[in-house]
Amino acid sequence: MSYRLVFRAGFFSIALQVLAGVGYCDTATPDAVYDYLRWNCKISKSGYELRVRRKVTLYNQRADMFQHIRISENEFVKLKDVSVRVTDAEGQEIFLHNKKDMLKSCGYEGYSLYQDICNYLLTVEAPKYPFSIEIEYLKKSKSLFFWGGASFQQKIPVQSAAYELQAPAKVAFRYRMRGADISPQVDTQKNVITYLWRQDSIPAYDPVDYAPPGYDEPIGIIFVPERLAMKKYRLESCTWANIGNWYAKMASKKYLRHKGAVDTDSPTPTLAEAESAYKNVTDAIRYVAIQIGVGGWQPYDASLTKERGYGDCKDMSTLLISELKSNGVQSYPALVRTKNLGPIDPNFPELRFNHVITVSIADGDTLWMDPTCGDCPFGELPPTDEDIDVLVVTDSGGEIWRTNPSKSVDNTISRITHYTIGADMRGRFVTNLTFRGNFAIEIRSVLARLDADGRRRAVDEIFAGAGKQFRVDSFLISDLSDKGKPIQIQIHATMNRRERNIGGTVYCNPLMFAKLSRRESVDVTGRTAPLYLRYPSIIEDAITLAWDSSLHVDSVSVPDDDSLSFSFGAFVHTSTSFSQDVDSVSVSIRKERSAYTVYPADFPNYASYQSAVDKLVNGHLKLYLQSSNR
Repeated sequence: MSYRLVFRAGFFSIALQVLAGVGYCDTATPDAVYDYLRWNCKISKSGYELRVRRKVTLYNQRADMFQHIRISENEFVKLKDVSVRVTDAEGQEIFLHNKKDMLKSCGYEGYSLYQDICNYLLTVEAPKYPFSIEIEYLKKSKSLFFWGGASFQQKIPVQSAAYELQAPAKVAFRYRMRGADISPQVDTQKNVITYLWRQDSIPAYDPVDYAPPGYDEPIGIIFVPERLAMKKYRLESCTWANIGNWYAKMASKKYLRHKGAVDTDSPTPTLAEAESAYKNVTDAIRYVAIQIGVGGWQPYDASLTKERGYGDCKDMSTLLISELKSNGVQSYPALVRTKNLGPIDPNFPELRFNHVITVSIADGDTLWMDPTCGDCPFGELPPTDEDIDVLVVTDSGGEIWRTNPSKSVDNTISRITHYTIGADMRGRFVTNLTFRGNFAIEIRSVLARLDADGRRRAVDEIFAGAGKQFRVDSFLISDLSDKGKPIQIQIHATMNRRERNIGGTVYCNPLMFAKLSRRESVDVTGRTAPLYLRYPSIIEDAITLAWDSSLHVDSVSVPDDDSLSFSFGAFVHTSTSFSQDVDSVSVSIRKERSAYTVYPADFPNYASYQSAVDKLVNGHLKLYLQSSNR
């Protein structure tokens, strides 16, 4: 991620049910609690001073994450007056630390270009629990770009949180409360206005599992100045159009210089030319996730990125746009807030972006490309980029466009299984899996970076029953390095237990792979939050159950055919009839999720879908043996 976030909430994907003024009433003692969070900010036309004070009390070792302190500074934001005070349960001072006691870590090892971020690190210890850590520091910034905001709500309860702002009357800004409607106290003295936002008894985050990104934000506040400057770059009015123009000015001289004029209006550019440019950049440039430059916004020269062979998202997009334009392909950078940050508010222009991708017009179509996704085929975006609003930096300024959604047929897992019950009543099977679309991107991103032992463990995880229900004897992964092809995995496995033969009836379950995922298994009874399915998809299983002829199967009982269809997806199951001439039976299952989100109005239908799948995959196929073989 190459943009420095103006505001960090700690958790990016948060879905909460929080009401203003609700007190913390958990009778159990928490592991830790914030006694207070305080922000005192003074802004001017050119920058700000922010004094931060917080106190956290730790009750046991499960709260040791709060013992690790990290505070950062950069070219535009300088850290001053650091004090870390440790006190015991009676309030007596145990230790007192300052900035000199902290470990200073700057830059990124191995990448000499990126050196303007410094972190100050400190691990605090105390003889016994409980103890408290009081932290205070001052940040001075040369630009209002970094002003941002504050998060009142944390992972642990907060007894009191307050943000005090002193602003000259002539300095215009906007703010947005998140997660609660807190009105500020306002005090006007001459030409300075003081605002105070305060909230007490704030409960800890209680995330709703699998809620859509941005659903019920945590309590906090976001500030956006109407005007700001960073070095020679000035933003005179904070609108989406002007934000786009601001970025365009920063990047205007960073693209490759081509000999002669580049005709971006040529009617001849094709997808093949765009694909060639995409492949050249993604094959040659290594992605480095960093947040630097002029506020994390200005890319380096594309020629330098090309020479060095690495860069962050804005560097890679700048080089890709250069290559595309040299081939006459009309292209623009797109400023992105990835899906886990929640959606853009069209009515609240702000600077909270954390990514840059590329959009082009080729063969008359809009083409989206994320050059940082080394596992994405040409023309496909990673799940975090798809179906979201982004700010495209066009020739006339920033415009909000929406990236392409994917369809269920784009993201599929196909499993073809031949399951055999031997004369020893032991089940053995061969499964051929094919992953396409987002499934392939995610699987490839994991498997491509693992050694042989790591891949074996990953295969076990792909099959949730591995190690419990069955043992993977061998596996073969194909087309892992060719991101233009689906990933193929073949698995040979043996069941850990023999099939049950009770009174001449053999109970077996070759449908174990088709069970509901954790996301699909969410209990929607009484749920008020929408259920986020991540992306549309199809998972289909075709299972052939065969048995050794020595078992002398007389008849077979298979599940009845079933079919359900809803607005969010569908479920289809079919079974073949048993024939005495063939010692096998076939079953097929197809689960389709055609939507990104299931809304509460559809929860009764969703519960029916869950019940139908559960009933099938937790049931059994029954083989009735001839009496002579019982």
